Amino acid sequence: EPWCDGSLRLLESNGWVYTNPGCQFHIWESEEAWECLSGKWLYFWGDSNMQDVIRNLLLFVLEYPPPNGTDVHTWAIDRMTDQRFANPKRLDQGVRMSLVFNGHPDPGSDHLGLDSLLDDSYRDRLHHHYNATNNASSTAPYAFIFNSGLHDGVRFSSLTDYITAVDRAAAFWEAILRASPPQHMVLRSSVAPAGSSRYMRSNPAKLEVFNAVLIARFHASFPHLRLLDAFDVTFPFHYDNRYSDGGHYGRAPMYPHWPWYGHVANQYFVDLMLVHMLLTSICPLPP
Repeated sequence: EPWCDGSLRLLESNGWVYTNPGCQFHIWESEEAWECLSGKWLYFWGDSNMQDVIRNLLLFVLEYPPPNGTDVHTWAIDRMTDQRFANPKRLDQGVRMSLVFNGHPDPGSDHLGLDSLLDDSYRDRLHHHYNATNNASSTAPYAFIFNSGLHDGVRFSSLTDYITAVDRAAAFWEAILRASPPQHMVLRSSVAPAGSSRYMRSNPAKLEVFNAVLIARFHASFPHLRLLDAFDVTFPFHYDNRYSDGGHYGRAPMYPHWPWYGHVANQYFVDLMLVHMLLTSICPLPP
């Protein structure tokens, strides 16, 4: 108190807690999250980290079971998803979640990042997919949540080229969202690559600069944009692979077991924290 309220049992797995004087987010119980999200449409445009966000929101906050008894550690959301998920405890409650992968126009490929928007068919797909008149919903999404970075770090070796791609992306979404604005718009910055991934083309130093460019440009176009700073949250945990597989903090870490804390790896902790922060940014706090 007073930085973080609510039970920490769904946030921490074996004693680690992210504490910061600026930490003011609610730990959402399942019933509270369903009350906020039921009947709403969440639209995600992002990379594999966004797949993890949806998966971990469903599994660990909304307590949505993996389909057909799939193991919790192997279930993944498809890179192209448009689905209504019903509350298993109250079937009258449900949330629609849509995801369009932005690492490449082909969902089976990678490393084009924001240059995916150079592809005519990909732009048409986004227009069609977002436009409320072409979807099951008659209204705009409740929240538009997006991220980019890891694929951009591989794609762009020139900051000038990256700025051009960011300007193109901002103009593209400005044209779409002007006609059908969401109630909330959230930019989730790129994570800090961890372990050996710190030395890849998408490295923390490069992505810190790319994040700054992306945030500044989109905030200029969307003054009410909210920032979920995944880079800042993941940076304290990026020096090894105890919390991630290198590029994903929402999946089983590269170290499946630790020689500490009962030999249990700290799986999903960092991404789950970001999920709770995301909910706090788009949902009214419970009374």
